[in-house]
Amino acid sequence: MNELKPFGQHLHDLIRSKNMSIQKLADSTAVSHKYIQALIDDNLDELPPRPYIRGYIKSIAHALDTDFNSLWLHYKREHDVVQSGAEDILPSNRFAVEHKKRISLILGGVVLLILAFVIIPQLSDFFGTPSLYVSSPSQETLVVSDNTYSIEGSTGRSSDIISINGTDIPVQEDGSFRMEVPLSEGANTFNISVTRFLGNTTTITRTIFLSSQATSTSPLPSPSPSPSQQTPQPSSSLEDIPTF
Repeated sequence: MNELKPFGQHLHDLIRSKNMSIQKLADSTAVSHKYIQALIDDNLDELPPRPYIRGYIKSIAHALDTDFNSLWLHYKREHDVVQSGAEDILPSNRFAVEHKKRISLILGGVVLLILAFVIIPQLSDFFGTPSLYVSSPSQETLVVSDNTYSIEGSTGRSSDIISINGTDIPVQEDGSFRMEVPLSEGANTFNISVTRFLGNTTTITRTIFLSSQATSTSPLPSPSPSPSQQTPQPSSSLEDIPTF
């Protein structure tokens, strides 16, 4: 059964079953070849922190047309740290344990104070509004003739979470992101959002119009002024003709 296989082997079999290569999967998900190979090889040293891995697996599941929740659960079962159970036996010297706990609490309090002095000056990085730059498309509205489009941009911190219409996408180490999106005929609206660690969010909206008659990628033309908005031109009359 697939669920009994190691996660890396299971992922490798999924890729092969879809007649895809690692490089083709990397191109379609914006997840680098290195990270996909590390997931297959179970090479944790080459992988980023868990929030990024979750986003990578979500993109991979979408590209492979498989259930994200089951794939993510498979990964978590294999890599979560096993916690103590209810039947663990307590040490015989309970007083020594309590003494060690008090020392640990005191040391923990000292560490927290030190961390507070270090973190307080940087609170703006946690509570501030995250920056977001969308380079493609750079304008609010765009007309294209292709039925796919690559949305690209960057954020100020690689730890920020980027989503397009509610779907999280991977952020590269330099803060850049890219996602290939399908388009349907007419208006396609995309809400690109960046969320900071404590929940502050910045959103930019782009509307892309797919038109089979469009010859190139171009912004929508500005509307012509209505007759009521046009500047009236002076008219000549007989009274304006000078006499000699």
